[in-house]
Amino acid sequence: MRLESLELDNLALRVEADDFEEWEILRKVSSLAMVAYDCAVGSIFLSPPRGIGPDALRAIEALAERNPVIRISQDEIHAERNEFGFVVVCREKGFICLRHANDRNHYAIYMEGVERNVDLASRISCIIVNLLGFSTLLSFEARFGLYELLSNIVEHGLKEDQQQWVQISLQRKVDKLNVSIVDKGMAFNPTEAAEFDLTKYLRGSKWRGLGLIMTCKIAEQLFYKRECGHNKTFFEKSMPSMGRNRKENAMFQFEIGTPQLVRDGAHLFQLSGDLDTKGALVIEDLIEQLVEDNRLKVILDFNKVAFVSSAGVGVLLGLVSTIREKGGDVFFVNLSPKVKSVFGLLNLDDYFKVLDEDEVILR
Repeated sequence: MRLESLELDNLALRVEADDFEEWEILRKVSSLAMVAYDCAVGSIFLSPPRGIGPDALRAIEALAERNPVIRISQDEIHAERNEFGFVVVCREKGFICLRHANDRNHYAIYMEGVERNVDLASRISCIIVNLLGFSTLLSFEARFGLYELLSNIVEHGLKEDQQQWVQISLQRKVDKLNVSIVDKGMAFNPTEAAEFDLTKYLRGSKWRGLGLIMTCKIAEQLFYKRECGHNKTFFEKSMPSMGRNRKENAMFQFEIGTPQLVRDGAHLFQLSGDLDTKGALVIEDLIEQLVEDNRLKVILDFNKVAFVSSAGVGVLLGLVSTIREKGGDVFFVNLSPKVKSVFGLLNLDDYFKVLDEDEVILR
């Protein structure tokens, strides 16, 4: 997905979903909705992929109906392209956001070096990182790191000088996020942050200084150099490998048990493990099998599921939408408070039908 336009007043985004695999788009939209919620985005106008199948489109529409932030839009977007090969996503006073016209994995932000832009740039960067295909967690970590780095640059290096601008580059290279920050403030090396000493910190009275320490721990690589009067800071973070052949810890591997017939002809499936990106692949296979076997009344038991990611939410939306479209229904049972809270972020509490445990009776 790519960011086509941005209005700063209420953080209204226009996003085009032009790259997808049928149900993968649901994962991306679900993940974006979670990040948008955390970043206080006012609205997301989403253009679905051309040629998307009717089942996937209905699932996206169902997600939009339950989440007031997301709005489906078919309007064509005519973005401005500058002479340097960048598409202008946003150009407002003191703030510019650009996307590379020929590299969908490269964005740039230019901001006046004032405090009000620090939070704005970090939130927009969080959204961009998510659009680049990184997880909600990595997006949050990028936001956190950028906020701390920019705060120090603006407060100490530039001293709120509106004439000084800060340049931020965000780029995805395979599974790595590369962030660079360039400014003309006073020389300051963020990689020299002291190690955290809890006892010493508790004895102090300033209650500050944790940001750079935590940023150094978040980043896999954090580099700094002073060159030609500019500070150049480089932040690198990798996305965990999701290869199917990677050796897995059996504790967390997602599995679906043999179906059990319960009352009213429904089939109960016991789920176990983390319903993350890998688990979503297992649910995708279940969708195909249910349709092929004409099992259209399904109960999913989440008793052994401790974690559901945005990928899991997306594929569950696909499952429920597909089965309901064919005249059946899907019910959930034994949801943990954590899983319920994930569904609550997207206002899906009344879209997913949840049963009490005593309503499920084996034949």
